[in-house]
Amino acid sequence: MLSDQEAAELTEKAKSGDRSAFDRLFLDVRERLVNFARSRMSDDLRQRVDPEDVLQETFLRAYRTIEQFSWQGEASFCRWLEGIAGHVILDDSALQQVGTADLRVEEVPRGRPSEDQRIQPCHHEQCQDPGPGEHAPPADPPRGGPKLQESRASGI
Repeated sequence: MLSDQEAAELTEKAKSGDRSAFDRLFLDVRERLVNFARSRMSDDLRQRVDPEDVLQETFLRAYRTIEQFSWQGEASFCRWLEGIAGHVILDDSALQQVGTADLRVEEVPRGRPSEDQRIQPCHHEQCQDPGPGEHAPPADPPRGGPKLQESRASGI
């Protein structure tokens, strides 16, 4: 555990860009942060998101914004990190609620695209590129889809 004076000195060094000082500060409160994350995460969220991942995201966000941190005495760095970790947990929880936590980035194939992967030109008349000096008339988008258009035409 760092003394208050050591933590204050490391904080100033970290704010001036010293990565090793930031690492030392973070390492000093790491276990406390993991316990904080575990205590704030629901069982369902812990099944989808490891508290270590919350810790990693907290580290990244804190490192990017260390210049905004203001030393206010003993444990202020840890309280600041707990605030960031709380936001990470809220973000993860919100993603889980909307179902995007399971989204996976598909691997983009390398090399030239095959024939079926190439974008094919559209052959609709309204999609054709007008010639030089010509302007395509604005297209009126259909309202309500085919069912609604049909019911309007029949007076329903």
